[in-house]
Amino acid sequence: MKFRLFNARTSVLVKSKMAFGWCINPYNGCYHGCRYCFGMCTTGKNYKQWRRVEVRKNLIERLREDICKLKKSEEFWLIRDIFLGAITDSYQPIEKRDNQTRQVIEVLIENELPFTVITKSDLVLRDIDLFKGYKMVQGWCYNNISR
Repeated sequence: MKFRLFNARTSVLVKSKMAFGWCINPYNGCYHGCRYCFGMCTTGKNYKQWRRVEVRKNLIERLREDICKLKKSEEFWLIRDIFLGAITDSYQPIEKRDNQTRQVIEVLIENELPFTVITKSDLVLRDIDLFKGYKMVQGWCYNNISR
C-alpha cells in the first residue's frame, strides 16, 4: 500500500460542498479504489493517484484547533452532523496502522459533537466501544459492495 505523510495547512473540519453539512476526511485518497466512487471526480485525481493515500500527520491537532475556533462562533451550536469520511473511506487499510479515525471519533465525543460514519470496512467494529452509549451518534453503515 502506497501512502504519503503530510501536514494539513488548512482546517480539517469543514463545511461540505455537498449536502453533508460538516465533514472530516481523515485521509486523502482511498485504497479501496471503488470504480463507482465520486471521490476521484471531485478531487480531479485519476485512479492511480486516488489509490495513493495521503495521511495528515497533524490531523488531531488541527481538528482540536478547528473545534476550539468553532466553539467561539455561533456556527458551533448549529452543527447537526459531522460526516466522517465524506469523500474517502475512514476505515481503509491504513487505519489499522494509524488509528486516525478512532482518534477523530474520540475528539468528537469529547466535544459532544454528532457524527455519522459510512464505511465498507469491517474495521469499524474495532471502534464499537466508542459508539456504544454515545447519545449523539446518528448512525453508521457497513457496506460490503465489491469494487
